[in-house]
Amino acid sequence: EASGLQTEGRRFLLYPAVQWNHKNHFRLFQAFAGLVAQKRIPDDVDLLFSGTFPREANASLHLQLIEALGLEARLRPIGYMSAPR
Repeated sequence: EASGLQTEGRRFLLYPAVQWNHKNHFRLFQAFAGLVAQKRIPDDVDLLFSGTFPREANASLHLQLIEALGLEARLRPIGYMSAPR
């Protein structure tokens, strides 16, 4: 299971990809924020993404962007998923 995954009472979009630069999470986060600002994404929908922020992929910049967008509660890394048993 993903660590700390709490979705009870909330809907979510899932982007299953490690945050390497070529995956362009920066644009994904900016697009999500823009759609939220335009009220095109309901208040009960979060954006979850799997994996981690590798140090080599500017982890601190990703986290700073999430904070700058003011969406820390809605843009959430969920870690890695375990294999089904």
